[in-house]
Amino acid sequence: MNFLEDLAEICGDGEKPVLRVVEQSPPPPPQASPAMKEWERCKPWIEAALEGGFYGIGYIEGLLNRPHNPGQFWPGKNAAIVTEVQDHGDHRVLFCWAAGGDMEEVLAMASGIEAVGRLLGCQYAMSEGRGGWARVMKKHGYEPYSVTIRKAL
Repeated sequence: MNFLEDLAEICGDGEKPVLRVVEQSPPPPPQASPAMKEWERCKPWIEAALEGGFYGIGYIEGLLNRPHNPGQFWPGKNAAIVTEVQDHGDHRVLFCWAAGGDMEEVLAMASGIEAVGRLLGCQYAMSEGRGGWARVMKKHGYEPYSVTIRKAL
């Protein structure tokens, strides 16, 4: 049987099914999920954190919406952080793509996010960013690991 035959049997008309169009009001507009509302609230902090860097907000939104191994969005009251779990051969890294908003809150959130990273099997937490982050994060156990250089072409 095919779809039309199945439909004819269901409708009770042996030859041709009769399809009736029923008018109905349009569905209400979709409500944003709580996570989407949080993202919209925190997005300006993440955009500000990315300003002047190589990656833009479109990249971060793509990272968060990947079907496999999506990034993690950590909203706070006055700050937000975006991370990703990365496999680097023999070790796993919790990589911070962006952290923005109230600096004290970002630093307070970091230890909890690091704990989740450990639960996910991460041996390291890493981030790239402006040089000031190295100074701020030094007292939290972070040390410079690599240097990124660039040249406009």
